[in-house]
Amino acid sequence: MNPISAQTASRLYLTRAIVDNGNFELTPYRKLLGVDRVEIGGRVYSDKAPGQPFVAVPLLWLADRLGFGDAEWVRVREVESSEGTQSAVILFHLGDWWLGVWFASVPGAVLGALMVSRITKFTSSHSSQNHAEEDDGSASTGSGSPRVAVAAALALSLGTIILPLSADLFQHVLVAALVYMAWHVSDRNGRGRALAAGLLVAVAISVDYAAAIAAVIFAFFVIWRRDWEQLVFLVAAALPVGLLIGWYHQIVYGSPFRTSYAVKTGHLEGHLEMPSLLHLVRVFFGERGFVFTPIVLLALFGIIRMWRAGGRSKREAAVALAMFAGYLLLQISWPNPWGGDSPGPRYMTPALPFLAVPLAYVWERRTCLKAAALGTFSMGLAVVTHHLVGPGDPLIAAHIGNAKRWGFNLVIFRAVLPDAVAYAVYALLIAFVALVLLRTVESHSACGVSESPAGRT
Repeated sequence: MNPISAQTASRLYLTRAIVDNGNFELTPYRKLLGVDRVEIGGRVYSDKAPGQPFVAVPLLWLADRLGFGDAEWVRVREVESSEGTQSAVILFHLGDWWLGVWFASVPGAVLGALMVSRITKFTSSHSSQNHAEEDDGSASTGSGSPRVAVAAALALSLGTIILPLSADLFQHVLVAALVYMAWHVSDRNGRGRALAAGLLVAVAISVDYAAAIAAVIFAFFVIWRRDWEQLVFLVAAALPVGLLIGWYHQIVYGSPFRTSYAVKTGHLEGHLEMPSLLHLVRVFFGERGFVFTPIVLLALFGIIRMWRAGGRSKREAAVALAMFAGYLLLQISWPNPWGGDSPGPRYMTPALPFLAVPLAYVWERRTCLKAAALGTFSMGLAVVTHHLVGPGDPLIAAHIGNAKRWGFNLVIFRAVLPDAVAYAVYALLIAFVALVLLRTVESHSACGVSESPAGRT
């Protein structure tokens, strides 16, 4: 259970305003909000896209009926500052945790399953091509083994920023699951599939406006295939969601085409700037860059190999490259390369599942497991303690410092168990899950460059 933050409070209290008051105004909760808000005519509103808070209404209502919608735990710590020792209050909110389970943790699990499915689907549809590549000596990886799918999906789910963002009420993992599911669905022709893909992408945009990047990329590939019927159905399915978003914008911001950042006067971090070369370098090699989650770098190498292979492999690589480049451009245009105080470039999250097939394509057991282990360690620290870090603080060291300064995050078992017992149960659960994952990866990643892609064991 992460402490409530400005990001999560903005979403939680928009849902709370709808449940309690039947409107979108957050003025009654002004003192509970951080910087992620807008003020218009003395009234306070969330600066977030409304999709997730809208869908969360019945879940928060249910939490209220069960008696824990507003349950809180408060932790007070003495911290050193430039003004001396001060008391700092950390707030853990059970309603925030409850919504985070449904809109971050569950989508994270779904995302992992989708990656396994996509890799397996790619494998089965390319078995003949993989045999041909082996015959001419060009195949180098375990991509042909369906069993590699589990290892590659786990590596991306646990060894990247997907892990800590799956434990908090941020939007990125939910958007990643929706966008990746849309691509998974739209990969085959059919009106039903086009409608489903359009609806999924539209819902993703309603959760985070930056998902429009994925919409543009998907539309480009549909146009490139000259599949005009699919394009029409994609747009048609998105219209109802678009009208809902426009209605919300009209009520809150005075125009269906105006967003929160058009009226926000303080905390202008959401305003984009020109792409920064320095940000680009830091995203890869900086204090919170991909150097701490190197499985991403290996997957980028997989894109290169798939591109060279040609055929449908090149098409899969093209989509992955377009998604990665599109979100990378967004990330390096942000005022900082992390999108705030997150433990990595969080706006890259929706692009990460598209690296699953390229990663499987170049999967080599020892190298990939080492890369995944480093990423899991650095991202795991961001789960067990407060995941936000200050400017210039490097990963690992920053979260060890957070653990010393703020302590470890609360665990839900504390609601019914004494502290010592709750943390003991939590530690045993982590150990059990780690053992299961280790056994799973060991049994599913035993592949080598010379094995037959159809018959690896």
